[in-house]
Amino acid sequence: MLGDTQLLLQSIGSLLLVLVILLTMVFAARWFMQRRPQGGRRLRFLEAMALGSRDKLLLVEIDGKCLLLGVTAHNIRLLTELDAQDLPPAPVGQKETSAVAAQPGLSKQFSQLLGRYARVEQNKDTL
Repeated sequence: MLGDTQLLLQSIGSLLLVLVILLTMVFAARWFMQRRPQGGRRLRFLEAMALGSRDKLLLVEIDGKCLLLGVTAHNIRLLTELDAQDLPPAPVGQKETSAVAAQPGLSKQFSQLLGRYARVEQNKDTL
């Protein structure tokens, strides 16, 4: 009987040691992630709009320029390029995507591009 109790205590002790090591690794990983420099990112996702089950428009920023990309199942195409400096700053407490969508000039260009895209798709369907 004494051997069984000792084996049980040894197993529980080993399990606790593994849990302590695991928790220490989790906290160490979080600490290292917080200390990692966040600057230097050149690419930022701003907004997406689904046009169908597989088609969408993406607005991304890279090196101070906004790119409007058309994405389909087989293709990614640059639709237009905008200056990110022309975009207003995001209001406090709101995401940047709402500030981008709220700009009248950008929404007009976006609507024109969307209309152009819809006409191209209609022409493809008739062929």
